[in-house]
Amino acid sequence: MGEPCAEDFCYELLSRGDLPSKLRPPRNSDGKLLPFRLSDAPRFDREAPARDEALRLHKGGQRLPSFSSLSEPKARAECLRRFAHHELQAIELFAWGVLHFTELPQALRRGFLLVLEEEQLHLRLYLERLRAHGEDMSSGPLSDYLWQHRVRIESADDPPLAFLCALGLTFKQANLDFALHYR
Repeated sequence: MGEPCAEDFCYELLSRGDLPSKLRPPRNSDGKLLPFRLSDAPRFDREAPARDEALRLHKGGQRLPSFSSLSEPKARAECLRRFAHHELQAIELFAWGVLHFTELPQALRRGFLLVLEEEQLHLRLYLERLRAHGEDMSSGPLSDYLWQHRVRIESADDPPLAFLCALGLTFKQANLDFALHYR
């Protein structure tokens, strides 16, 4: 068995359904970011990542609790759970991007790994807040909304550009747009 590489890490992250596997950083035992393979990267061609039953993706989604209901602890916990899930999907989609866009410059794919790692930090912070509310991510259905866009990204005229725009300018930017409303 050789040294772990970024592609194997991403494939495992997408193929395992447990939360600790999704939160394991893309680093080797020396703390360095995992290196990339030069060829023969595994492909992840499933519709969605593996998920344990408590984290299973569901079609569609529900609206977030209204701003007026956020004085209720359950409504706040539901928002935190949904925001945490958004981070989990971002982690998975960046792992998918590393595997899917092997033609991109290594520096950009390395950037994907660094963003994936940052999204893991965000998820850990949301999970901490959820625990403080006596909740976890398994208390309701988790929407496949972000993963639904994978097909559109793949069929775009320029899939890598579509990926960057969808994740960076749309999904993640929306979090920033609404952060002040939900603080």
